Amino acid sequence: MTAVIDGVKFREVGPDRVRMTGIMGLPPPPTTKAGVTAHGGWKLDLNWALVGLDLEEKKEMYELQLRHSLGEKRLSKLSVLDLKIYGSVARNPRSQDAATVDLRLVLQASEYASISPEELTAPLFDFIMQSFPAATYTGKKVQPTRFQEYFPTLIPQPTTIVHFSNDQQELRIPPPSRMLTETLVQPSYDPESPTALASFGSTSEIALGRVLYGRAGDKGSNCNVGFFPVNDRAWPWLRSFLTKQCFVDLLADDYRGQVIDRMEFPGIGAVHFLLHDWLDRGVTANTTYDVLGKFIAEYVRCKIVSVPDEIIALGTI
Repeated sequence: MTAVIDGVKFREVGPDRVRMTGIMGLPPPPTTKAGVTAHGGWKLDLNWALVGLDLEEKKEMYELQLRHSLGEKRLSKLSVLDLKIYGSVARNPRSQDAATVDLRLVLQASEYASISPEELTAPLFDFIMQSFPAATYTGKKVQPTRFQEYFPTLIPQPTTIVHFSNDQQELRIPPPSRMLTETLVQPSYDPESPTALASFGSTSEIALGRVLYGRAGDKGSNCNVGFFPVNDRAWPWLRSFLTKQCFVDLLADDYRGQVIDRMEFPGIGAVHFLLHDWLDRGVTANTTYDVLGKFIAEYVRCKIVSVPDEIIALGTI
């Protein structure tokens, strides 16, 4: 069955009980989703501590020394060399911890021998005593692990075969007899007839998450994220404010031209975004900390924006 959910509504019917309505069912599409999981190779995940000033310069110095130490032959056998700084140092920090961030190195290769401790331990560490000040390896060992890659695709509706291990029988389930003539396309649109933002009156600079909830998660290499207001009366402002371009601006440096779909769920007061190819090659092959696509909602919620004072007055979190 194909579920059309843009008209979904929730109504409280008792303590800890809600009723969901507004979902329409259609025949299933002519295709079904199939996912293939295959061995993607080997991954090495290493962490260093960066402290104090000039973090980007220290990262650049480390990468130059690392690439020189590895050499062209070793580098040619790596499919990924990803180096990122996570965190930032507070201005005039009150403690050493507040002046420390994480420098994370992720290496991937198709062959174990190309990324084994015997191959990489020396070139990864031999130069560190002549690297940036306070260079400290925060891991415990250099040991690669296997990772999988996930390849989703669409195939014609198949005959499903279920095997029962207890009696070695099988059940054949034929494809649906009634299907849509073609697969539905996910709609994507900016708000129709938005309310002029100036009409909401005076504003204050505040974190977006003080007036919005958010939730996000992965779907293969894609990522879903939705936002809905603390107070239902803020819905006209939310849908008018949170356009696709506004969302891209909030993503800032994380946006690198990926396709983004935008849609609305007025029955629950939510604006939803589908970010295509946001998570690299999926959960296990992703080189970031946000392998499940959960971080993006909280990242956007911490951005400082101009929120109408009348919306803030409705309640904050």
